[in-house]
Amino acid sequence: MCQQVAISNNDNNNNNKMKTSYSIKQVLKTFFKKQQKQQQQRRQNSLESLESVDNLRNAEVEEVYYAEIDENAANEKLAQLVQEQELDSEEDIYVPVRFARTEAGTFFWTTNLQPVASVDADLLQPAYCYSSQQHPFMQYQDRWAQA
Repeated sequence: MCQQVAISNNDNNNNNKMKTSYSIKQVLKTFFKKQQKQQQQRRQNSLESLESVDNLRNAEVEEVYYAEIDENAANEKLAQLVQEQELDSEEDIYVPVRFARTEAGTFFWTTNLQPVASVDADLLQPAYCYSSQQHPFMQYQDRWAQA
């Protein structure tokens, strides 16, 4: 009897071993299937993420492009304003010419004296108008010619 029990115990052990190995195989199969599904999902997500990254890069490039267009337009406007200011500053410079008519002829001369700004400050266009207010200046040697 002891032997029969012992054999039956061995059979139970073998069955238990078989059951455990069978259950481990099942667990491993399900685990690997889940892992494969997860890898496939990751691949799909990575493809989608690559596409979204590409879309983001394209959007950034467009933003830089439009900012550059706006900046160029602003730079062109600034260049135009600077050019207009240069044209305004390049006005003709008038040199006052004085003349005197005598029996010997008409004499013309210029002077290097600059008008005093405070004298004609009350005039609307002091460069083109002269007032009767005059300040004394030191005498400078004038250039003159006979016409």
